[in-house]
Amino acid sequence: MAGPASCAALPRARVTVVPNAVPVPAQPGPGEAGRILFLGRLEAGKGLAELLDAAALLAPRFPALRLVLAGSGDSDAWRRAAQARGIEKNVELTGWLDAAARDAQLGRAAVFCLPSHAEGLPMALLEAMAAGKAVVASAVGGIPEVLREGENGLLVPPKDGAALAGALARVLDDAGLRARLGEQARRTVAQHYSTEAICGRLAAIYNDLAGAR
Repeated sequence: MAGPASCAALPRARVTVVPNAVPVPAQPGPGEAGRILFLGRLEAGKGLAELLDAAALLAPRFPALRLVLAGSGDSDAWRRAAQARGIEKNVELTGWLDAAARDAQLGRAAVFCLPSHAEGLPMALLEAMAAGKAVVASAVGGIPEVLREGENGLLVPPKDGAALAGALARVLDDAGLRARLGEQARRTVAQHYSTEAICGRLAAIYNDLAGAR
């Protein structure tokens, strides 16, 4: 690991950050009405308690609400948490998904939600955007760098179940908004985070290095 001395020895070093790339699949359908998908580790730091709180607030208003929690972790604990909120019939826990099952869940989702307390730039977010899904996510870490409020997704404060419920209600209520956010999200990934875009950035870096020799 580089320490202060080694960093000081490279005062003119240039650092270029290149994000991971994601494939952009074929144009997806709109998904199933009321279906919200979470993809990630099933743990408190991912905001699952707040997501369940939000679902409990939304369930009376949206009878078709279906919250899908997909990922590895203590499924039984989160199933009990859903039961404690009276929404066990609205919540599905899938366990870990392989790539094909993940893509199938993304295709069925109307909304993707990632209410994490802290993040870098999550692959699940980019995958959902590439799939053309309306995204509601917390404004933490690198998420606001790619997700712009009202343009290609909705951002909420972390650890705020009421704000999360409000944002989810907006997209569940408005098919036009879901379609617009999903289209812009997909365009963002195609332009800046697709395999083709990232390969182009890497090629430019290598060409720059070759020219500096």
